[in-house]
Amino acid sequence: MEVKSSVEKSIVTILPEGDIDMHSSPTLRAELKKYYTNDTEAILIDLSKVPYMDSSGIASLVECLQWEKANGKKMVLYGINKRVLGIFEMAKLHTLFTIVDTETEARALT
Repeated sequence: MEVKSSVEKSIVTILPEGDIDMHSSPTLRAELKKYYTNDTEAILIDLSKVPYMDSSGIASLVECLQWEKANGKKMVLYGINKRVLGIFEMAKLHTLFTIVDTETEARALT
């Protein structure tokens, strides 16, 4: 898995590509942690190029969700395919995360 990121003002966009599993989730977690600062107002995570995610990937996103809640920031997931969304729904986590279809919708929430 590869993780790209970009920063525009105080909004960070994270773009993982490939499966997020127990082998690759530490890479995602490390990339997210770079932005757990006071300068970051929002983290947008584009999951459109993630065909599969296991519980370790979910755990990385839950950690980011905890950062969001503890610091009054915003995190938005977008571009999730049905397979990955199904994992969130099975775990009943889709109600905890802000999930939208497109980057435009995600940016509108920041």
